[in-house]
Amino acid sequence: MPELVKNAEGNPHFVDYTDPDALLTPQQASVLAGLSHRTLDNKRSDGTGPKYIRLSSRCVRYRRRDIMKWVAEHERTKTESRLPPRDQAPKVEAVKRVKP
Repeated sequence: MPELVKNAEGNPHFVDYTDPDALLTPQQASVLAGLSHRTLDNKRSDGTGPKYIRLSSRCVRYRRRDIMKWVAEHERTKTESRLPPRDQAPKVEAVKRVKP
């Protein structure tokens, strides 16, 4: 169902948040993804976030379907450990530094 919202200039317009092609602001996209807008900004900067559209140098938008696809791609059924268990970890011996 379309919702009446105001854009950055304060002008009212209707947005249908169920439309997969709806363009969302970073704040709206972060709510949909369950992240803070700062985290979403950081992920956009380092290339690990969802696809986005840069309409101008200061205007970024996300398609609803791209947010939903990105969230689905990060779905997991169990915790995956990146480190081997402690008993299988390689032993590292301490190195004593000697001043010259």
